[in-house]
Formats: sequence, structure tokens, C-alpha cells
Amino acid sequence: MQKTSTAGFTLLELLVIVVIVGSLAAIAAPGWVSFLTNQRTKAVRGEMLQILQTAQSDAQRMNKSYVVGINSTTGLAALTVGPSLSSGIEYTLGSGQSRSKIKLETSAASVSFTHDGTLDTSASVPFAISVVSEDGTASPQCVVVTTILGGLITAEGDNCTNPNYVPSP
Repeated sequence: MQKTSTAGFTLLELLVIVVIVGSLAAIAAPGWVSFLTNQRTKAVRGEMLQILQTAQSDAQRMNKSYVVGINSTTGLAALTVGPSLSSGIEYTLGSGQSRSKIKLETSAASVSFTHDGTLDTSASVPFAISVVSEDGTASPQCVVVTTILGGLITAEGDNCTNPNYVPSP
């Protein structure tokens, strides 16, 4: 008498599982990509805020003007910081693949902090430095320079272009 084994899966059952998993992955993938891009833009915004705050405090500490140059070239989110742009240090924002998918947009080519940490009087405030994804899948993130005293806040979405935006406490 010969025993037949019934353990395991048939080819049809495996095929059904593969189709179900593939369908779920196709539904979830766009949301996951959008989530990752949004996280990258928020991380770049955080780096940018930290660099601006450091430049402002360095201007006060060193008792001399500091300039932050904003590179808005497509495919490269970078800031150049120093007493002058020619002698400054360039900081590339983001890491890995996010560099090629994120760019900076602003109406100012640079931000200049005076020896006491305030903005150079030629700056018109408020203005925003926005971090946007090139594919448009993430909400714009920005750092807004609010006053000539050098007040810096973060915002996102439509608040980046709203000059009257005041963050809630």
C-alpha cells in the first residue's frame, strides 16, 4: 500500500498568493515613495535650519558678517557658509539618492547676517527658502526668515508662500 503525501501547496495556490502579494505591493508602492520623499524634504529643511542658525550664531560669536549662499541649481540642494561666499564652506543637504530628487527654491541668492546676528538691511523680509521634491510628490517644506532681527521659523505647504504666516504655539 502506497501513501500519497498531501503536505505542501499546489502550483495554483502559489500562483494565487503571488498575484495577491503583487497587487498589494502595487497599491502600497506609490504611498511609500511619497512618504519617503516627504521625509527627505523634512530632513533637508531641518539641516538647512540648523546651518542658518549656526551661521547666525557664528556671526555674533566672531563679531563679523556671515553669508549663507543658496544653491538653487536643479539636482543639488546646497548652502555655502562663511565670511564671504568665495571663502565659505559648502554644505550639501540630504544624503544618498535624495540629492538628485530635492532642490531649493528662493527669491534670494543669499542671506547675510551682520556681526550682531541680524539680517543685512538690504534683505526684504519675510522670505522663504523652500525645499521641494522635483517630482512634486511631497509637500513643500521651508525655512522662513521672518524679521530683520533674523527670526527663523519652519513651515510647510501653502504657508511657505504666505508672508503673513505666524506659527501656532
